[in-house]
Amino acid sequence: MYSEGVNLVIRCHVSFSDGLNEYMLIELQGTIENYGEPLAGRVLGTLVWHKDKNEALLQIGHHLLEGKASELEKPLLLMKPSPPNQHFEERTMIVEAVIKRRLLFKNRPKPFTLAPKADH
Repeated sequence: MYSEGVNLVIRCHVSFSDGLNEYMLIELQGTIENYGEPLAGRVLGTLVWHKDKNEALLQIGHHLLEGKASELEKPLLLMKPSPPNQHFEERTMIVEAVIKRRLLFKNRPKPFTLAPKADH
């Protein structure tokens, strides 16, 4: 189980001329329960982003969250260690992406249910 203030990173499909990707941070208030299974590589929910309004909707299970996009005060870098090199003792870090924006979901989720289909 993850505790209060969950931060997730998603790819924004923005690539710079130097090959660097831009990712976006998703900030949630509350708890995401994983029931003992890792979340890596799993579908968490459905995200709909209205770029023209800077607003987003995130559906996780039967919960609907409303969020807003904003710029981070200071950009973050997503880095990973370089592969080991037998000629050098030191390892360097490789910048994978820059994170300049976030989607903040600060309000309580709303219950979301599908209406039953009418029989014809």
